[in-house]
Amino acid sequence: MSKYIFLDRDGTINYDDEGYIAKPEDFRLFPWTIKALKILIEIGYEIVIISNQSGIARGFYTFADVEKIHKKMLDIFHQNEIKIKEIFVSPYLKEGIIEPFNIEHEDRKPGIGFYKKFVKYNTVDKHKSYVIGDSSKDFNFAKNAGLKSILVLSGHGKNHFEKAIETKNYPDFAVENLLSAARLIQKLERK
Repeated sequence: MSKYIFLDRDGTINYDDEGYIAKPEDFRLFPWTIKALKILIEIGYEIVIISNQSGIARGFYTFADVEKIHKKMLDIFHQNEIKIKEIFVSPYLKEGIIEPFNIEHEDRKPGIGFYKKFVKYNTVDKHKSYVIGDSSKDFNFAKNAGLKSILVLSGHGKNHFEKAIETKNYPDFAVENLLSAARLIQKLERK
């Protein structure tokens, strides 16, 4: 069985402070992302990116735009010897205006459609795999998949942490950012 990090994109690995990221020039990694991913890979984790991109259903940008952004991201990762196992993008949003994406779909986090597809071809060690993201959608995805969750307070994480306290629906862990999450996992691995 393999250990995986199911990693949110916007607000977790890159800045998400100006609304929807529609062009490669709008995509900026956090300064700690490369170091964090290197730590996770060094301790034996494979990285899977799972990203809700409702901007496609809303008509703000297209799949082709997302692919250009991901090409930029993967180029940066490649230059830093970081391998990404897979990237899943969910374009769905029931309130969207672009067909056929304006529907409810289990691929949209916190749904686990992508996870179900992934485990058909990959053996996931649920006791050592994590979901890391800046939203309740991420930690609820983790709960629905039976994985551990880490909420990062970067991106929209602080707001989601406050809501988690109000609703008493908590992630397993909450940390400052992706680097803090990587160091936490590294520490837990030593136990």
